[in-house]
Amino acid sequence: MTAHPAEQWRELCDAFVLYADRINRNSSVHVNSQELRNETRAIAQLYFRGMRHTLQQLALAEFAEPLSMHFEALITLSEGRNVTSSYKKHVKAIRRLIPKITSRIEIQAGGPRNAVSSSENDQKILATLLDLVPSAALSYEQALMDMAQADRVSWRGAAHELREALREVLDRFASPADMEKAGVRKEKNKRGDEIYTMKQKVRFILKNREYNETESAVPENAVNLVEEVIASMTRSTYDRGSLSAHQERGKKECQQVKRYVDVMLHELLEL
Repeated sequence: MTAHPAEQWRELCDAFVLYADRINRNSSVHVNSQELRNETRAIAQLYFRGMRHTLQQLALAEFAEPLSMHFEALITLSEGRNVTSSYKKHVKAIRRLIPKITSRIEIQAGGPRNAVSSSENDQKILATLLDLVPSAALSYEQALMDMAQADRVSWRGAAHELREALREVLDRFASPADMEKAGVRKEKNKRGDEIYTMKQKVRFILKNREYNETESAVPENAVNLVEEVIASMTRSTYDRGSLSAHQERGKKECQQVKRYVDVMLHELLEL
């Protein structure tokens, strides 16, 4: 593991997200796979042999204690033939702790990403994404990290990460198979390819939740605005003389995209 606490924590989180995804995909009543049980012990050892001591050094024992309890429980489960639901319970608890610890570590360690998940709203969205759509959580957190860098030259990457987080969530609740089964017809994009648009997916999800047209109008408009602003950012060009103005405009557009994406995520995740 790397020496910097923030990077050490990120390594553990990245490994844990992959492990949690495999546990959640396990459809058996019990975790029978020896490989998965070995992986359970490995991820817990990764925490106990490095990160726990680091959390204590950073005066974050309030988080080390519950994490230790859940990781120890996972090790115990991995020693025998135990039910998958027990694994998932502890995995879910650890996931809910991750955003809070990430924020505190960055502040304590004084790393370059000290504004990640700085607001309560960001933490709530991130925790929910970690629980439901881990891949979307990674994109959303990356956008938060990018936006925390005030001296960025370009903001396009952060905007695209936000869009990717939204796309992942829409795919989670409106799969192509479900939309096809419901008889939703694809639309042509600018290249002439037939696809299900993000707006169609929003409408499909909200219709299934029995939203009326008035209630679904705001999120449908928000997803259109996300596409429009990002398209504008992608098309924009600049020269050396207008670099400062371009950076400021890009920052404002990215913040605008985040507001729209947050509105959408609140609706889709029912926060």
